[in-house]
Amino acid sequence: MLYNNLSSEYKNKKGLMLSNIRGLSVLNKIFNLNESEWPKVILSWVMRFLYKGGFVMGWTIIVGMFAARFGIASLPFLFAVNALLTILGTFLYSFFLGKVDKAWMMIVTIFLAGTVLFLSTQVLYVNQVLFFALLLIAEAVFIVQLKIFLDGYIEEIFTPLESERTFPLIEASETIGGIVAGVVIMSFANHIEVFKFVYLWAIFLFLMVPFILMVNNINKKNVIGEEFEEDPHELDCHSLPEKNGFIALIKREFKTPKKFSFLKGMVVLVFFQWLLYNLLEFQYTKAIYNNVSGIILDGGSGFEHAFVHDLGALFVLFSFSVLILQLFIGSRLIDSLGVVGSMLIHPILTFLGLIGMFFSFNFYTAVLAKNNFTLTTAVFTNAYHSTYYAIKEKIREYSREFMEGIVRPIGALVGTFVLIVLQLFLSSKEMVFAVNIIMPVIAVLFLYVVFRQRTSYTKAAIDELINSNDKEERMNALDILSQKGHLNSVEPLLKILNDDHESISLRVKVLKALAENKYESAINDILKCFNSPSAAIREAAVDALFSYKTLTFPVKEKSVARYELIEALKKMYEHEDHEEIRNRIISLLSKISSVSTFEFLLNILQKGDEDVRANALYALGNYKDPDVLEIIRPYLNRGDKEKVNAAITLGVFSECREEACYVVSSFIFSNDDEKKSHGLFAVGEMNLKQFKKTCVEYLGSKNQLLRMNAALALAKMKKHEAIPSLVDLLLNGDSELSKGLKKKLKNVDVRISKNIGNIVMHIVSDRIKKIFKARGVNKLEDLNEKDLLILKRLYCLIDYYDEVEKINKLIN
Repeated sequence: MLYNNLSSEYKNKKGLMLSNIRGLSVLNKIFNLNESEWPKVILSWVMRFLYKGGFVMGWTIIVGMFAARFGIASLPFLFAVNALLTILGTFLYSFFLGKVDKAWMMIVTIFLAGTVLFLSTQVLYVNQVLFFALLLIAEAVFIVQLKIFLDGYIEEIFTPLESERTFPLIEASETIGGIVAGVVIMSFANHIEVFKFVYLWAIFLFLMVPFILMVNNINKKNVIGEEFEEDPHELDCHSLPEKNGFIALIKREFKTPKKFSFLKGMVVLVFFQWLLYNLLEFQYTKAIYNNVSGIILDGGSGFEHAFVHDLGALFVLFSFSVLILQLFIGSRLIDSLGVVGSMLIHPILTFLGLIGMFFSFNFYTAVLAKNNFTLTTAVFTNAYHSTYYAIKEKIREYSREFMEGIVRPIGALVGTFVLIVLQLFLSSKEMVFAVNIIMPVIAVLFLYVVFRQRTSYTKAAIDELINSNDKEERMNALDILSQKGHLNSVEPLLKILNDDHESISLRVKVLKALAENKYESAINDILKCFNSPSAAIREAAVDALFSYKTLTFPVKEKSVARYELIEALKKMYEHEDHEEIRNRIISLLSKISSVSTFEFLLNILQKGDEDVRANALYALGNYKDPDVLEIIRPYLNRGDKEKVNAAITLGVFSECREEACYVVSSFIFSNDDEKKSHGLFAVGEMNLKQFKKTCVEYLGSKNQLLRMNAALALAKMKKHEAIPSLVDLLLNGDSELSKGLKKKLKNVDVRISKNIGNIVMHIVSDRIKKIFKARGVNKLEDLNEKDLLILKRLYCLIDYYDEVEKINKLIN
């Protein structure tokens, strides 16, 4: 009864979300996203857009007005004051970290910044120095801190693997915000007083407030497990004291005996990036300044307006190139190269741009170097934010505050100090040449640090996996190690896999991580899992081997490995008592396509029962030999399961496609629901799009079996209309049907199965929390049997095998 109530609540609250899923399929493919991620991405996108749009307008007018009124030689002093105020703001805000809700902290910050911005506009004609001082206080003390809080606020919504896909699109919001700001500056710089852009900056900030409040509900961490209240006595050695936590982090990290820990590497990395940024920003601004000065001499227009106009126009140019990269390449680049591999692109391309400035410093080389830096910063930033998942969650916010609020401005300060020293001792031309020599050197050092950080990133994740006692932290570490580009991560993964005392959920996730990266050295260890007493581990081991293409396709060098795999699978098949695992074994054997496996399948056809014979007939479809047809045809006159699977295999051969379609049609138009169900299954397997309309009609059927097979058929056609029905059947359908459906989802389009997995995870998490909250308890032992049975089903849906076993023990 309770389960039905929860199901009804799900339908009411989630129905709107699922009904909108159908219209997102094209966008999902373009932007590499899952349906369940869209609400979070949209809200995060709008907040970042508003922040960046306002900031670009604000910083452009600060630099433009300051350089126009005090000269380009004074610009380093502006950078220095800005960096010092940023550090001051960081220390002020560090007292509130972990003590005040982030949402309200950001709202208060926005109102304080808005107030200071408004005050600055009132004093411009009274005191220019005070005007710039107030602008810098608003920007460096408040608005920079707002960005630090916003990054952490958004990061908490996503897992490490989700961040690889979502962050590039979210970062694109800042690019579009920059484009909008640049266009606004270009359009109005010559028509209004430049300082009035400060009002627009404040408006953009205030518009963020409602979206922050909307995200506040999503941003509460979903915790799935037995307990939902943290025991303050169980904080690990990395937890920080409530007082002076920010200082404690700095002291502890730099007293550590490790010579090159992950966090230390992050410090050096951020330092070099912002040291380089400040030097390049000065050179770039100077090139624009000189170019505009020439135009003014020829045309006689006002310098301040022209300078601000050109800065805005060039920012639009840079932003458009970044936008293309972020929307269509960014997330796939990180998927293929890995997080740190993607970070390497930034110093490499920046170095190449700086070489051009070294040989010839002019407007065009400066713009090219700046464009290279801005373009690759987009990829770098996506990857950089993803690396924060390797830091313990309890110190993550302190780490971010330290990096963005201390290390970043220190890097800027050092860059500014270099510029001031050079100005004191060198002429203008000599200074340009000196800076152009220093920047490529820094870029090379930056590249070295990023390369070193690759190893540290892996070690940080491994350390959390091996040494942490928190299950969620270890799962998080496995998410990180599932990413591409890690070195020497196989051994610790195998250590977890081969330890029988480790949790089943963790070992299953290790198998998925091994499959994701296709580690050849792990194959023998995966084969050992065939003997595991846990059916979940055995099934995950078989599933993992599907990803190893060198085993499933004939490769000379892998002949021995393929032989050993075939023999191990045959032996496993003989002893396996779970029908679904036996089916997966048959499917994997058929993909290996050797004489030995062919004989094995023929033997099954002769000795197996109807279900086994049907699976063997289906598996024979992986053999492209026309002689298979002679074996298949007799089964067209057998039972329904054998007949439909024989038709599916028949349809693999183009010359028999029409005959196979005729057989499937006889099932589809039958009056018997079971026959229709077999026909719908065949439609999906054969990708018969002429029956798509029929499948859509059956999505509304009251017969759950018909509805399931219709939805599966659409999913195999990569049609996202299937997702709402599949999610509903998983959560609210018959228990056995739901269990079988979860297994069948392995055979549909991987994007759709991942979408469904994310949606189900979100809803199941919510349901589990509601059950515990409704009963007023936080442990499984305190629940009644009905609640435990509901939780068992929910935990099964999200592969929390340890909790399922514990519930089984409590029930029995």
